[in-house]
Amino acid sequence: MVQGGTVYEPKDGVVAHGCAVYGPKDGNRHTLYIVTMVSRYNESFNILFKPEPMNSITIEHHVTPAKLDVLYVDDWPLWEKGISEFDWTYNKKETCYIVEGKAVITPENEEAITIQEGDMVFFPKGMKCVWKIIEPIEKHYLIED
Repeated sequence: MVQGGTVYEPKDGVVAHGCAVYGPKDGNRHTLYIVTMVSRYNESFNILFKPEPMNSITIEHHVTPAKLDVLYVDDWPLWEKGISEFDWTYNKKETCYIVEGKAVITPENEEAITIQEGDMVFFPKGMKCVWKIIEPIEKHYLIED
């Protein structure tokens, strides 16, 4: 079953079509897949996302330039921070793209994870964690309600 579809505005030769597809049931719920077909300069490819439950950090490694273009990541605000360690609580859902640097994030009651250049990171609303920046970091970010 397909639910909705979106055509994103072209940017530098990029056109994307997206839709949500419900797959087989997993327990009492259908599994939601997000499918995106991206065309860039006569190259076409499909991207299939299966979002993880948003009670933890989700990381997508090696994000393609085409996906960054479709999401307008270069237009998102930029945040920079030097080597440091601090506590943080996400009052809203945040998506960020790591432009450069490296950090270890330790969510409350979870294992530490490392994020670095080229990662797209999804932080859930309400998550408490400790950031340990081990190489000065620069990220584009998008905060959602």
